[in-house]
Amino acid sequence: MTNRLQAVPQPGQRPLFHFTLDDLDELAGSVAAEANHTKNRVLQEQLDQLCDRIESVLSKYTDADV
Repeated sequence: MTNRLQAVPQPGQRPLFHFTLDDLDELAGSVAAEANHTKNRVLQEQLDQLCDRIESVLSKYTDADV
């Protein structure tokens, strides 16, 4: 899963990542766990924000949509 995060976009373009909903769910869990265990307050806030963004995407879908 992390190999997809290493893609380098073309200059001036935003990165585009392709994940399944299961991948995103797993990633959100991993990010949340890391946020809960880090002692670095800044990193914790960044990871919490990332987790919130992932969960926001997940909340737009239901099992009926899949």
